[in-house]
Amino acid sequence: MEELKEYGVITGRIDDRTYLELANIIAKESEFKSRYGFRDYKQHWVAEIEKILQGAGVLKGNALGAVGVLKIHDVLFNEKIGIRKHGWLIKAGAGYIASNYDGSESDPSLDLAFEYAVPMGYTLQFIELAEYSTIWEDDLTHRARNRMSLTYELSDRIDWENIWEFNGLFPTEDNTKDLITNELSSTFRYYLSNQIMANFTVTLTHAEDDIDDNSKSVEWTGRWRVQTGLPR
Repeated sequence: MEELKEYGVITGRIDDRTYLELANIIAKESEFKSRYGFRDYKQHWVAEIEKILQGAGVLKGNALGAVGVLKIHDVLFNEKIGIRKHGWLIKAGAGYIASNYDGSESDPSLDLAFEYAVPMGYTLQFIELAEYSTIWEDDLTHRARNRMSLTYELSDRIDWENIWEFNGLFPTEDNTKDLITNELSSTFRYYLSNQIMANFTVTLTHAEDDIDDNSKSVEWTGRWRVQTGLPR
């Protein structure tokens, strides 16, 4: 909303309740697509955002106007910076392939996932994602993944995302070893108004296979990426 303030569209102070109402509407993009169709949902989506701002009494002339609509469109559809989430989600599933391409059967699978997200003020976002999966065979192999991220919004155009990701493979078969990987990454994302995003990422990876004679692997990597035509 900083750009709307910068261009004089918003003249009042937005309180926490209004921010939560806006976040709730923005999170319902898929519902608007389903109700109004891909061609027409944007106008209804933006109209609902305008209603919330009108109710808060923060709009100049009590309307977004042409500038406000264009700036909201730019933020929602072009300025792809950090995700904002609040709440938790649990998913569980089981699968079974009755017949493969070669006519054989596959053992059933089990998948579990838990996600928890909480914004910390207006600039910090924490997301925790834990996943577990296995194939129900004679010798089980447990797969676990944990991804924890903390994103700091330095400005409307710059995000700093820090991620710790754990991946573990734990077989129960005799004479097999666990494989564990920990990865730390730090990424700066810079959004340009001409639909170019520049990313700079530094990653530290540590791998351990629980085999005495093998050395542990620690790797540093750095990467620049410039992306044009930001994806929806």
